[in-house]
Amino acid sequence: LLRQGADEYLLNSILVTSFSSRFMRGALRLLNRDDVLLLLGYLVSLMDIYSHSEEKQIQENYSARKDSQKVQSSKSAKNLLPSSDKICEWLNVVLNAHMLLIATDQRASLLLEKCFEVLKNYLSIKPTELSGILQLIDRLRKQSSMKIEAEVPRYSMELVKLGI
Repeated sequence: LLRQGADEYLLNSILVTSFSSRFMRGALRLLNRDDVLLLLGYLVSLMDIYSHSEEKQIQENYSARKDSQKVQSSKSAKNLLPSSDKICEWLNVVLNAHMLLIATDQRASLLLEKCFEVLKNYLSIKPTELSGILQLIDRLRKQSSMKIEAEVPRYSMELVKLGI
């Protein structure tokens, strides 16, 4: 997918950086189809890694691997593997910026299907977080169903013909 080393380091440096989704969506629209597919594939492969192990362990292994390769980095940017939350933010922005491409391109559609499977696997190893979200959704449903329904106003629709 990417050359190990400089390309991976540069891309991870960009992925861990804070960004404005509105600005980034506009900037990502400037990418060509091949670059979008490459970025999407890289993000999906990172999420796939996170879907098989605990995030903290993966981060530690990555840092140890980079230390053993003696990659030069600043002290503040020692661990350049983006978190799963950051990867999800990037996936969201890339999908928003290139929805038409993803809907019409066969390779992009296959990547999207793989992304869906990877995210399902990722959520299956995060049961505590997911159960908390499901409990919140259940509470919100109960609250909305307990509201006293007001009388629905009656509407009348008439066909109006204009004589022109």
